[in-house]
Amino acid sequence: MASETPTSEVLAESEATPVVELQGVMLAGRRATQPRLQVESLSIARGTTVVVGPSGSGKSTLLDVVCGLAVSGDRRLRCPAGARRPLFLGGSESGLWPSETVVDHLRLVGCDDATAGALLADFELLDVADDRPPRLSQGQRSRVSIARALAADAALLVLDEPLAHIDRRRQHHAREALHRWQEAASHRSLLVATHEVDWVSRFEHVVCLDEGRVVAEGATAALREHPPSESVAWSLGVQRVGASLQAAIRSVVLLVVCSLGVMGTLTGCLPSTEARPVEERLSYSLPPDGPRLPAPRAVTVAPDGRRVVLDNAGRILFYDENGTLLDQWAMPESDIGKPEGVHVSPDGHVAVADTHYSRVVVFTAEGEVERMFGSRGDEPGQFLFPTAIVQDDQGFYFVAEYGGGDRVQKFTAEGEHVATIGKVGSGPGEFQRPSGLAIVDDRLLVVDSINNRLHLFDRDGRFLRVLGEAAGLRWPYDIAVDAAGQFVVPEYETGTVAVIDAEGTLVRRYGGDPLERQFHTPWGLAIDAAGTMIVADTGHHRMVEFTPD
Repeated sequence: MASETPTSEVLAESEATPVVELQGVMLAGRRATQPRLQVESLSIARGTTVVVGPSGSGKSTLLDVVCGLAVSGDRRLRCPAGARRPLFLGGSESGLWPSETVVDHLRLVGCDDATAGALLADFELLDVADDRPPRLSQGQRSRVSIARALAADAALLVLDEPLAHIDRRRQHHAREALHRWQEAASHRSLLVATHEVDWVSRFEHVVCLDEGRVVAEGATAALREHPPSESVAWSLGVQRVGASLQAAIRSVVLLVVCSLGVMGTLTGCLPSTEARPVEERLSYSLPPDGPRLPAPRAVTVAPDGRRVVLDNAGRILFYDENGTLLDQWAMPESDIGKPEGVHVSPDGHVAVADTHYSRVVVFTAEGEVERMFGSRGDEPGQFLFPTAIVQDDQGFYFVAEYGGGDRVQKFTAEGEHVATIGKVGSGPGEFQRPSGLAIVDDRLLVVDSINNRLHLFDRDGRFLRVLGEAAGLRWPYDIAVDAAGQFVVPEYETGTVAVIDAEGTLVRRYGGDPLERQFHTPWGLAIDAAGTMIVADTGHHRMVEFTPD
């Protein structure tokens, strides 16, 4: 007889065991022929899983069973080492504490102030940090609920329709922030129930429900490619139609969207801004990390032409120009988060912005840790979340960071603080999530991601000008400079690569039409001596190389 008592066990992080297993679940519905939920056997894999289905199909009930709020059959919950708690349930605005401020919602689940500040910034809540839920809009309460769930640092984060009350303009921002925080913690798995079909492709695994029963489950990409039925196809956000009909639909959609003049978020109407498809010279996946296929987070090119890649398994990977893996190193620590920025100096030293450990780690050319500098804090020489690093020809390091004290700091090669450049804000010379750096001639370029623009400083930190505001950038995430002196920027939100001239004017975009992006949430980009563009195609878990036309 199936036990009604949930069981829990702690597993080593590398074990390829499902985070949740359900057996023999049977919850009666109003009609004898249609159960509220009936699950003979279901395994929720580690990683990210989305639960989809029509209204009333049992999505919320399934989450209740996973969380132990509805008891039936046998539930086995496994908690990898490193998590603060086994499970945390959140929703569109569930369970907020009316007497507590927004920031205290995060502190009360064990979050330190620096991480709380970064979460509030990413979910656009800094201006209401000291308010209480009764004073917030429904959308703000929903974002507080997501931020608190992430702050709880659970092994399994369960969210029921987390975007339900968030306005369309902020939905994409909120869900991408959720995925960034999710990817930063390898011990955490994410289980989400949603009716937002355009969100489904962001998850590794999917469970499809209909009338209280599981009708399909498995890898999201495979089920979207070959849905077993028309109803499953609709739940997954795909339609099983012929290629000619798809082309016709695409043409009509583009024509209508362009005629409405709303291509600020979907480029492709005007020849000057059309995202051209690229012919991939090469694409390759990163080596597995146990059962998981890691995704790249940053890339640079070493002086000898090697591609140096950071991934979300806490590794530094070295490839040749043919995509052959030459070597790999591990970060000293990576349990609480993965690094986001990397630079290789002319002598082969590799400097890494170790984001969640608030420091810079410098390796020798042989892979030994030579030194580390920085500590957690907002004083000069300290970091909250360092995201990008570059070194000039005089040996000075420039390090960008975010987390509420967004700025760029300049250091000597030995790690001594020299200057602080910029501050958090939206004015000239101010940043919200500076996420990419480049040195060109005697100038420092800073990518200002949330403000969708670039800043130009001299190397002493004097502000010169803002660039790219008229280019329509959408969450620029990194920057490289091509042989013509143009600035090349991957755009996280639209999955494109933008090329901007020295005056800040958009020259062209790469990545295909807005309905078939070749890249998905790209985090990084580099250019080699031959002009090959190398993209960290994070959402597709691969590296892509192409030669621009």
